[in-house]
Amino acid sequence: MSSENIKETQWAKRPVIIEGNKIRSIFDPWHSWQWYSPFDVYGRDREENLYMRFAALESDEEIKDFISNYGFLGLQESSLREVMIDDDIVIEETIDEIRFQISRMRIILNLQQAITEKKPLHSRDALNNLRELYKGKKTIIISKAIDQNNLETTDLERKWDVIKLDSHRTIVQEINLELQGVHQLLIYDVSAERYLQRWSIPTLLAAMYTMFSLDLQGGKILRKCANPTCPKYFEVYANDTRKIYHDPSCAALQAQRNFRRKKEQQKKEQTKG
Repeated sequence: MSSENIKETQWAKRPVIIEGNKIRSIFDPWHSWQWYSPFDVYGRDREENLYMRFAALESDEEIKDFISNYGFLGLQESSLREVMIDDDIVIEETIDEIRFQISRMRIILNLQQAITEKKPLHSRDALNNLRELYKGKKTIIISKAIDQNNLETTDLERKWDVIKLDSHRTIVQEINLELQGVHQLLIYDVSAERYLQRWSIPTLLAAMYTMFSLDLQGGKILRKCANPTCPKYFEVYANDTRKIYHDPSCAALQAQRNFRRKKEQQKKEQTKG
């Protein structure tokens, strides 16, 4: 998948509000839909790509701000792009639907990290989390050899090849599900008098999974911040492969926690003595 001309992909946004369990666009006759490229938030040095920002959303307010800044996910699929041409149309998506997609993106990112770091227990847990997320919607198939929660870590390590295969297959299936409507088009540029390639990406969700796909194809290392209270993801660069925190503030916060925990443990040991 070549990323040539991909930044010319367009999506629309406008301010939104929360109404109950829904995110709804605000009708404002003075402000029409603003068109932009989601890929302007992709490939920036030392910045989280758009899909990583999406996976880190937690509160309803954060979700509302994300939709205001980047547009609806496009859960109505191709029909959404058509109605966004009309300023009078009010669009809405439920917070539950959006949260489902956030959880799904997180699990896939966690699964990819577990594969990269060769952690069979984390990989198995991520597969089970995805299966639980889809419960009642669709079936996530896990090999019988690892489909047991009571397996010891040593058992899982012996079955690493099976776990890795299941994990890669699941990631490919989940991402391809969103890439089905993504394709390239041939156009003729009259001013340049030549044929050009253009991307057709039907939804914002598809755009984010396209970014994810391009990063995987590029061999990028993706990691969740090791601070357990931080939901952010980041790219690990070749000159900093030992990085486990997304910024110094998280590293300092976790160091303080570890220090307090160590002091408490020492007090307990002294009390026992």
